[in-house]
Amino acid sequence: MTSLALAVLGLPFLAFLLLALAPPLRRHGRGAALVSIAAIGGSLAAALRLWLVPLEATVVRRWEWIPAEDGPLVSVGLYIDPVGLAMLVLVTLVAFLVQVYSWAYLEGETPPSLGRYYTYQSLFAFSMLGLVLAPNFVQMLIFWELVGLCSYLLIGFWYDRPAAARAAVKAFWTTRLGDVGFVTGIVLLWRATGTFDFTALFAAAAAHRLPAGLSLTMFLIYLGAVGKSAQFPLHIWLPDAMEGPTPVSALIHAATMVAAGVFMVTRAFPLFAATPPVLGLIAWVGAFTALLAATMACVETDIKRVLAYSTVSQLGYMMAAAGAAAPQAAFFHLVTHGLFKALLFLAAGAVIHAVGTNDIREMGRLFYALPQTGTVFLVGTLALSGIWPLSGFFSKEAVLAAVWNARLGVPFAMLALTALLTAAYMFRVVFLAFFGDRQPGGHPHDAPAVMAVPLWILAILTVAIGVRGALTGEGGQSAPRWLPAVSLALAAAGIGVALVTYQLRLVSPAALARALGPLDFMARRRYGLDAAAAAVYRGLVFGLSRLIGWVDRYLVDGLVNVLSAWTLRAGDRLRRIQTGRAQDYVYGIAVGFLLLLIASQIWR
Repeated sequence: MTSLALAVLGLPFLAFLLLALAPPLRRHGRGAALVSIAAIGGSLAAALRLWLVPLEATVVRRWEWIPAEDGPLVSVGLYIDPVGLAMLVLVTLVAFLVQVYSWAYLEGETPPSLGRYYTYQSLFAFSMLGLVLAPNFVQMLIFWELVGLCSYLLIGFWYDRPAAARAAVKAFWTTRLGDVGFVTGIVLLWRATGTFDFTALFAAAAAHRLPAGLSLTMFLIYLGAVGKSAQFPLHIWLPDAMEGPTPVSALIHAATMVAAGVFMVTRAFPLFAATPPVLGLIAWVGAFTALLAATMACVETDIKRVLAYSTVSQLGYMMAAAGAAAPQAAFFHLVTHGLFKALLFLAAGAVIHAVGTNDIREMGRLFYALPQTGTVFLVGTLALSGIWPLSGFFSKEAVLAAVWNARLGVPFAMLALTALLTAAYMFRVVFLAFFGDRQPGGHPHDAPAVMAVPLWILAILTVAIGVRGALTGEGGQSAPRWLPAVSLALAAAGIGVALVTYQLRLVSPAALARALGPLDFMARRRYGLDAAAAAVYRGLVFGLSRLIGWVDRYLVDGLVNVLSAWTLRAGDRLRRIQTGRAQDYVYGIAVGFLLLLIASQIWR
């Protein structure tokens, strides 16, 4: 198992090293793509083989890194458990399909840009896989930051576009804000327990030997997940991340960047379980994030941004389940969402590739021109909306059941309303883009096979997991009997609202917007949260810059200027006693010698 795990982790890293250190290969473009795809394909094969190996207990393999008197202070190694194995398969599968899809999607890129893209993709896959396999918080932190770096590089891949460059910087700084809490929490946890190791920490939690007063520590660690998994109020970076290539959006939203925060919370759940106040906060913030993002998705017109807000909303679902002490439900939804959200983003990329616009108002009747893309997008939409028997129904029902069983009434109500809005805004996209009256320009057609095959694989997996859940009853064992009916009714109501408003036109969208009044106005302006964050950022950065400028100008430069002025003045005065006559220097030496004799007699 160790060899397979090292193969899963090492192959993308070897591809990255080869592309980074061999400029001719990287500049070739297609050659770089072949190397990267072959590496992640091998990683996927190793992950599947590892997943099929019977796992009787968690396997941990460590190698000493930082030695100490009482044993290594920090080790590096592998932590292999069922959750990690499922995550390895998800990450490698989505990364492989995204890289294959990118072969055709980015065919217009120059070879050096394409080579750079696949270099970043290999590093991205390696970073996320390293995070999943990390056996302690220090190793997790290292890969955690690498994931953030890769997201920055890929979001800003088209760095010559100002919007993409700004989006990359926004993502970097927003997530770094959460990471400050994450790092601080890790240090405080080590100070309280004396270890970074998951095995030791989980054993202490199981034996109730964790020190008291860890609530602040775990809250700070949770802040890292708030940034990575786009929870309120640090969710603002994720919609703007759509400025990167669509395959990058699929990877970030399905299996890497945003999944890292939820995975960390589920991995460290025994520690969070020891701090009930933090769990409660996670549930409330997650439910609020889900509802807030859903309202913004309802008024968005960019197809990728609709999916981005949907991701924020579904991440809120996952966090709410974790806060309700149901990490299994959170992880189950993470896996199913990873598949159908990758499907939706890649299908959206096929639409954009065909019509040349992201605006759903400029699309229409695409189902007839793009039947394959329309079919798979509809599958993903049904799964996201929670329609039986697709995978999203079972994972979303597990989340709702967990929150209900935890007696979190208000968060449950927020998540239930979010379920209705999710179906409404997703079928709004379906009706406007695929069945609307507007006729798109040009001659749109389905994507080539290199792009279509990944779409069908993800669609088949979305359906297969759902059918398996329907046959086995997995995911809803602890749900109240009335919950499936209510869940389906909410989804049906959302679909009905979209049908009546955007397809049948029985209700005017403008009239609906007027009826909602201030809510519609605020949602279109993102509730002012982005503007407030930008104002605070500018205020802090500019204020700090002015302070640093004043210190540099008047303290640092001032001190240097004063010292240089004194030196010049002293030199000018000393220069006056330099006459150039030898007898004057002899007199000076004699006087100095006499003064030294007198001084020595006095001090004696």
